[in-house]
Amino acid sequence: MAGKILSQYSKSQEYRLRDFFRKRGLNAERVPLSGAGLEKGDVSVEDGLILVDTKSTIGVKSISIKREDLEKIQKDAGEENLGLITFTYKSQREIYVVLPLSKFLDLIIDKIKDIAKKRKECYNKVAQIKI
Repeated sequence: MAGKILSQYSKSQEYRLRDFFRKRGLNAERVPLSGAGLEKGDVSVEDGLILVDTKSTIGVKSISIKREDLEKIQKDAGEENLGLITFTYKSQREIYVVLPLSKFLDLIIDKIKDIAKKRKECYNKVAQIKI
């Protein structure tokens, strides 16, 4: 019985994740029978550009992510695409994501550099102000 409940909850989280991407303007689909067919992952975004494997817990305060799961989603996604593992706790609405640090930095590096540049320009302008 517990297995069936977790299975239903996991499926609902896959739909929730799909809808999360869709609300942000991305084409996302839940992969039926994920892993069993040609398509891999639980949710595919923009035709596999992002491949997501979801993990869920019911009434548990911690979750374990196996290295083999991390390696598998990266392999299934391919070198040029992004493989993610997401997880949720039943008592929370927040969705958390796990991905390699190098992929994360690839995604945000330009944004960080832009913010740092604007901050430096701002500091320089403040330093030029004469009182």
